[in-house]
Amino acid sequence: MTEQKIRVWLFITVCALVLPMYLLYQALENNEQRLRDEQLHQYASLSMSAAERNLAALEEHLVALRNLMTFQPDLTRQQFDQFNAQSKLSGYGIVVYGWLPKTLPGQSEAMIEQARKDGIFDFRLSRVSQYEELFPIYYSASGQMNGLSLGVNLAAIPSIRKGMVTAVNSNRVEIVISENMGFDDSETPEMRLLLPVFSLRENSEGEHREVGPELRGYVSAMVHFDEAMQILLGPVLNQRQNLGLEIYRQGSVEPELLFSSLHRHTSDSRYRAEFMQQYGSWTLKYRFIDLSPEPPWWLLSRPSLIVGSIALVIWLFLSLLRHAVDRRIRAEELAKEQGRSLAVAQSEYHNLFEKVVEGVYSATLEGRFLKVNPSLAKAFGYDDPAQMQQAVEHIGRQLHREQQSYQSFMQTLLEKKEVYNYEWEGIDRYGNSIWLSENAYLNAEAEDRLVYQGTLDVITERKFNEQRLNYQANHDPLTGLLNRSACQKLLENHLQQQRWGQVLFIDLDGFKKINDTYGHGNGDLFLQEIAQRLQQVLRQQDSIARIGGDEFVIYLAGEMSNLALQQLTDRLQLEVARPVMLDGCLISLQVSASIGVTFLGPHYQNADDILRDADLAMYEVKKNGKAAHQVYSLELHKQIQQQTEFENHLHSALGKQEFSLNYQPVVSIEDSSICHSSGPERNSVCGFEVLLRWYNPQLGQVSPERFIPLAEQQHLMPGIGLWIVEQALKGFNQLQACVPDKPITININLSPRQLHDDSLIDALPDLLQQAGVNAHSIRFELTESALDMDEQAVVGRLTALRDMGFKIYIDDFGTGYSSLKRLVEFPIDGIKVDRSFVHQLEEDSSKQAMIEVIVHMARLLNLKVVAEGVETQEQKALLQAAGCRFAQGYLFSKPLPEEAAGHFLRQEKELRKDQALLQEVVLLQEQAQSEEQIIGGCSLA
Repeated sequence: MTEQKIRVWLFITVCALVLPMYLLYQALENNEQRLRDEQLHQYASLSMSAAERNLAALEEHLVALRNLMTFQPDLTRQQFDQFNAQSKLSGYGIVVYGWLPKTLPGQSEAMIEQARKDGIFDFRLSRVSQYEELFPIYYSASGQMNGLSLGVNLAAIPSIRKGMVTAVNSNRVEIVISENMGFDDSETPEMRLLLPVFSLRENSEGEHREVGPELRGYVSAMVHFDEAMQILLGPVLNQRQNLGLEIYRQGSVEPELLFSSLHRHTSDSRYRAEFMQQYGSWTLKYRFIDLSPEPPWWLLSRPSLIVGSIALVIWLFLSLLRHAVDRRIRAEELAKEQGRSLAVAQSEYHNLFEKVVEGVYSATLEGRFLKVNPSLAKAFGYDDPAQMQQAVEHIGRQLHREQQSYQSFMQTLLEKKEVYNYEWEGIDRYGNSIWLSENAYLNAEAEDRLVYQGTLDVITERKFNEQRLNYQANHDPLTGLLNRSACQKLLENHLQQQRWGQVLFIDLDGFKKINDTYGHGNGDLFLQEIAQRLQQVLRQQDSIARIGGDEFVIYLAGEMSNLALQQLTDRLQLEVARPVMLDGCLISLQVSASIGVTFLGPHYQNADDILRDADLAMYEVKKNGKAAHQVYSLELHKQIQQQTEFENHLHSALGKQEFSLNYQPVVSIEDSSICHSSGPERNSVCGFEVLLRWYNPQLGQVSPERFIPLAEQQHLMPGIGLWIVEQALKGFNQLQACVPDKPITININLSPRQLHDDSLIDALPDLLQQAGVNAHSIRFELTESALDMDEQAVVGRLTALRDMGFKIYIDDFGTGYSSLKRLVEFPIDGIKVDRSFVHQLEEDSSKQAMIEVIVHMARLLNLKVVAEGVETQEQKALLQAAGCRFAQGYLFSKPLPEEAAGHFLRQEKELRKDQALLQEVVLLQEQAQSEEQIIGGCSLA
């Protein structure tokens, strides 16, 4: 192949690569654009979520306010303010809630007079229009609103009047925008949400239960849209620089700009994300714009760098290929000339020695080079062979990284006379590592002196690839720490060499929430930061591994005192607990660590046992509150075994019929007491609460506070709960038979898991039919934690139960996240005040006030209230004074077995008969005395 042909071939090759390189550049450029759009969409999604949550919260509160005004027509101004203070948007001072009653012209004087009686002496009607109906602002709740707005007839404003008509026709929230009326310091237009309120009408039973068609007025929420968005979304936009937001209202003609965080309108649409939201009759469009400046022309983009690098590599490869082809051509030309003469052959041999790519040498057994070709000199960083021969006085001491490798090479050469593919690590002229593969054989020179000759191939790249593969096999690709396999090998090696120390098993508390909330990408960045912090705490002789997920294992070399171990774990806790700020997260991320510790020693046989014991100690920390450390010990092992045995007993308790039910009376404290000489005060029994009890032959009587949470954790409550319902229905029949002339009820507790289990809903109709019980006599009690799950699913399950006829009560009310929204929107019939509010009620005025508030709020929402844990007469009297009608506790009776509960009912029945007889005797005596007085008066006359 001639040089001209080579050039033509290279030109064709370059031309053939131009199109693929261009397509590669376009693909990389498109990928860069996609990544930038995805990043913008991520930040835009966070902002959109914040806007949706706050607008939804505003609408939810307005609907709750409408319900309150509907069912509480006589709501006072103070109650109106207290209710609206619960809105989380009220704390920002950006919303004004108002009540706009429907007022006819003839009613205006009465309204002004009532307002003055309420203490608003400057109340007056303004903006009275030609319409017959007025809708003045009568109540106004805001932290920044002055009194100038009260009495303003909003119906006189055309845009608001039009919105009122639309809201009545659609019976939903309507949004209107009007000019600024100067009620506060803002100068921007006012956005007002309107929701009609209709009057209640009497049903067939004469009770105000149904919402009629008559309009009572409107509840209103007024915000300044521009200021509200700056407050609610300002932190989101400020923490991520170069992110802009525009909000439009979609109209029939063209969109109307409502809000903009930009100093100027931009038409550049390359980097933007848009979201649509339906709010009332409005359609809002959120346009998030990436305002990052374009990079300067001289700063190459990532695709350009990648394509350029590939092009450079291809150019180098083609250059080397051409060089190799040229060398082959020259070698062929030299080979053709070998037959001409011996001198020409020696010249060709010399040229080959000088030009060959492999390193070629001749050396003495004492380690001195006799001859070196240029390739070998160049491989070790020397300019020419003469310089290398002069500089290297001993091959083993100067070129080999380890003397042992050189000695092994020479020993094999002397024994076998030759060495093939011997790999060793060398050192070049500048101290850099170089890996070589050597072939050598012994040879005798003319002077009968033994020398050895050979070739050296540079295999540095291949060796580094092998080392990289070995590193990847033993290290975690995310954090660079040892992986689980390498950790086990390390511990096994320490056991074999009897190098004792401490092993720490670390699990991050709360990491799953970070992954679920911010995504696995941010979770990986978080783990990398934690891994670096842990490494910084350790010494050089210590080791750390990531064995999976958020679990780390640390080996501490040498024995440590308890004090030193405590100090080290405290430092690890501090490093883990420090907040982590990641690019892409708008808040700091924070976790804690649960640490299990075990001591490495001769009592261990393998690494699996070590990790098992450290893991057990860590899980003990998890069960006891997290964020601490626990040292594994025989006592801990015994406790774990005991806990395991306890769990096994619990799993078999239902099958062995070890569970039973107790019944605690629920009494009416509104009725007059039944007194008798042989016992304490008795009240009328309304029903019973069913309580689960467990007696195990080995464990004895087990407290519900111990086994019920474990049953929840072990997913046993659906089966146990179904058994409770079945047995409680049977027991209810027996108790009702004791007082057939008096209806009673029974309360059954449902666990959170049982509420979300379909088997309960499916089984209830058959259980009711088998027991012959009316569902209206059954009250299901739920803790507030059961309502914290998927609200839509919870409402669906509760509605299904109520459709069957069951009543729903919230148990332990006040101990969880008590929300007025839940009481208004959830299908609930009553609440049970937790015993913590009743305990020492007579000594705590704040608890007394809280009881009064709960009872009053329940009365407004038509909910029954039952007080738990009543133990003294003083507590009962205070509950009666607060308006509470029902109670249970040791003052009336402790929980009773079924037979004792029946006896309790029969005894109450007898006491009521005695009391009725006593009242009849007293009545007869009074009548007799009255007749004697009349007869005596007639005699005197």
